[in-house]
Amino acid sequence: MLDTEKIKCRIEYKANNNPTCRVVVNDIVVYGFKGDSKDVDFKFEVPVGSFSFKIIHYGKDMKKEVDKFIEIKKIYFNDIDLKNMIWETTQVAEVPVWQDSKSYKWDGNLYFGHNGYIEYNLCSPIVDFLLEYHTKGAKVSSNMGSYNMDLLYEMKEYFTKIVREQDEKSQ
Repeated sequence: MLDTEKIKCRIEYKANNNPTCRVVVNDIVVYGFKGDSKDVDFKFEVPVGSFSFKIIHYGKDMKKEVDKFIEIKKIYFNDIDLKNMIWETTQVAEVPVWQDSKSYKWDGNLYFGHNGYIEYNLCSPIVDFLLEYHTKGAKVSSNMGSYNMDLLYEMKEYFTKIVREQDEKSQ
């Protein structure tokens, strides 16, 4: 059993005026980028178990750079889309000390007009976590097809093997 997991991440976004961003995992910066394209790809490593994943928009001068923004469109871990889980976050804006930061928290807001961050609490192995998240509570009518869990687990094993092989080749 592995003590750590390498995770391939892809963030798709829309941006204006090259906003600066960081990705922080467990309070450690794992990637920094300027929003000058439509997506970024990078890898990071986490210990098996719970971890936090944070996207931070910073460095915007609110008086001079009014049009600067980044909007997160999709997040993938090992080629698996977070899908609706992407909305399960609260954006926390960075505000001057004289303003009440509690006034600037937006649930499910992926548009960064302010400096601020969104954060997700995830778990490694990420494939297991996402499989559980996306299939939890799946219910169907008696005459409808249902999930073939054996097939889903077989697919998970197949894709996990491919990711491991790719990681070994890249080292």
